[in-house]
Amino acid sequence: MSRDLVACCARVPWIVALAVPVVAQVPCPEVGPLANWTGGAAVVCPCFIQGEEAGVILEAPAEAYPIEILRVGIAWGSQFGGSPQSLESAVRIYAAGLPNPGAPIFSLDAPVLTDGFINEFDIEPFPGAVLIESGPFLASLQFDNDNAGQIFNGSVVHDGNGCQRGRNAVFARPGGWQDACPLGVTGDWVIQVVYRSLECGVDAIEFVRGDDNVDGAVDISDPVFSLGVLFLGDLPRCREAMDSNGDEVHDISDPVYTLAFLFSGGPPPGAPHPGCGDDTGAVDLGCDDPGSCA
Repeated sequence: MSRDLVACCARVPWIVALAVPVVAQVPCPEVGPLANWTGGAAVVCPCFIQGEEAGVILEAPAEAYPIEILRVGIAWGSQFGGSPQSLESAVRIYAAGLPNPGAPIFSLDAPVLTDGFINEFDIEPFPGAVLIESGPFLASLQFDNDNAGQIFNGSVVHDGNGCQRGRNAVFARPGGWQDACPLGVTGDWVIQVVYRSLECGVDAIEFVRGDDNVDGAVDISDPVFSLGVLFLGDLPRCREAMDSNGDEVHDISDPVYTLAFLFSGGPPPGAPHPGCGDDTGAVDLGCDDPGSCA
């Protein structure tokens, strides 16, 4: 560290076929940015030499793990603004925090950073998911250019409102990994990640909207079946399919909607229709029997 920092299945007629639902894995939503900084990206630190790293130790909620890192954001600035774009060594992810993060589990080489922005690097398209099994973990920028003492050059920035011990790191030459706060950094590095949990996805059974009795066809038998469930106590097979008008409620309006479609030129049920698919709505009405979509 420079001294400046220290300051599948065919059907066979004679075999009983097992109905296996076709499922589509619904991805967990993106979460973030996950970060330590709380103020503005205000204080530039031109205090690094080639090969050194500035990093943050981050921890998602315990129930979120395992997680996949999708994007990394790094704020870059200069004291007077307008510095040229800078080609640095790598954006890195480590599976542990201080005192020893270990070897990086992911490196995005040759990132280009622009002055005055939180530069976001999308790592999701790269081969292999960047997975963190448990926290904490470390995200960093490795420098390829010396900027120590060069106030006109760009560098990483921190928020300037207090450095949280154990949350900010530098890889110094010499010295290795260290907590940034005792080295004189007075804020939290403006480095952040967006992630996705891997275990909140829902196995969504596929169905055809309007095919209330899941026999593979939308016809008069379907609204009749729906009315039986609503008023006669018949057991539903797939309430998602019975929501013909797609309002995320199964009620009398659904068989009426289907009858209008079948006999008076009304609009067809919405997706998934006429083929099988899964529902992307916010309400899960349930589907115990995918029928023809199995």
